[in-house]
Amino acid sequence: MLAAAAGLVARDTSGALAGFHALADRSVFSTNVSADKIATFDEVGRILDGRSIEQHRAGGDRRAGLRAFRAIQGAYFVRRTRFEALWNHGRRFVYGALNAGGMGTEGRYGPFCVVIGDPSAPAPAPAALGVFPADSVVRYCSRTGVVNRIGALADVVAWPDRGALATIEREPEALAQHPRTWPDVVCTPSRYLEAVLAPGPTLVTVDAVRVRQTYLDRLEDLSVLGLDGALDPGTALRELVAFEAINRWRTDHGVAIEGVG
Repeated sequence: MLAAAAGLVARDTSGALAGFHALADRSVFSTNVSADKIATFDEVGRILDGRSIEQHRAGGDRRAGLRAFRAIQGAYFVRRTRFEALWNHGRRFVYGALNAGGMGTEGRYGPFCVVIGDPSAPAPAPAALGVFPADSVVRYCSRTGVVNRIGALADVVAWPDRGALATIEREPEALAQHPRTWPDVVCTPSRYLEAVLAPGPTLVTVDAVRVRQTYLDRLEDLSVLGLDGALDPGTALRELVAFEAINRWRTDHGVAIEGVG
């Protein structure tokens, strides 16, 4: 992997690929979530995997939590479960993506982009941390749940090798596009290099929460309305609860709240 990436960089006489490799080497872990997940993380003081989120919402009832998780996963449940069965800590995976700047995998995954600069740094070290070339369930599991075990084991790389993987996977786009677009070459909602982390880290490890600037403006407006008790239960109230949570993270843990244009 490292040798292959180094070879690509060496053959590029323009020097552009070396710049892209350096950017990817500095990429961070990010996971996009909804407002209600932000509130859950705030309640427990850490980022949670999907099963743990639903168990928490079920008041600690493991069976009820697993039923809810299965319902949420829908058609992906069997594929995800069988992929996770390949790994010692697979059922505790927090899924994210390499992020070289920007909003990560927003869209269906959620408008709050939670950023951890170096997920390998906190002590104790994570039990599992790796990077795949693409969405793992789609890449390695058929619709009927047949898992490409050999492919998954061959493709996964350690966190320090993420720059090499990104260079190999994105070489054509990196050479064809302007450096200012490289963050989107590394990660868009529909095409990203997936990162997995287990167990979910504490809030102390979070470096930033990114949201679209227009959404940040909306959240700030909601905080004013909330002072007057003018918000009825619903989406707006859930968004306000999430915004208040990340503001506590800023105060308590130094988490930056970043508006992205």
